[in-house]
Amino acid sequence: MIKRHVQGIPCKILFLDDIFIGLDIANRLPLLDILKHDFPDYQIFITTYDKPWFEYAKGFIENKKEWKTMEFYAQQTKEGYEIPCIFDDQDFLKKAEYHLQHSDYKAAAVYTRSAFEKIIRTYCEKKKKKLVFKSRLKDYSSEDFWKEVKPDLHPKTITDIEQYRNLVLNAFSHYNTEKHEIRTELISAIQGVKALNIELKSMQS
Repeated sequence: MIKRHVQGIPCKILFLDDIFIGLDIANRLPLLDILKHDFPDYQIFITTYDKPWFEYAKGFIENKKEWKTMEFYAQQTKEGYEIPCIFDDQDFLKKAEYHLQHSDYKAAAVYTRSAFEKIIRTYCEKKKKKLVFKSRLKDYSSEDFWKEVKPDLHPKTITDIEQYRNLVLNAFSHYNTEKHEIRTELISAIQGVKALNIELKSMQS
């Protein structure tokens, strides 16, 4: 129907508001390919309240330059009304660096840890790594994926990641009055996860 009633302007717009909500993930991703191949001359907007779907789709399109992701939240002012709070195309590591620059080391560590977990899970998925079956995704730990990734890595990468997993990513993520949050350690942890990401991506291309 849209094809038959083409807008007579150079920029044609297709706005899809949570239309995938009734589909499972396996059937949502092919629709993204349909949009790409059947509507190449449309500027497409896809909105959703479904955070898991947003993260999954973001991982699917993150290397495709024609797509851009943004997050919108409501932020309440001192006067009591809401204003939009927009995060523009930020991945976990960029968020970690943002909080690092603002000296919020705990938040930076949490985002770095999330980046690490996402990177190794994505790699296992793309490489079709064999993991022990567990009925619920939440029953998997990062260690389950890390054990499958380590054999493919350079020994130095493994050493760096394991050092900062214990020293920073795990320790900073919990309440511990006996643990100093040291900026230099956190910077090294972020750099280590970046290096891991680069190394794994080089093996996926």
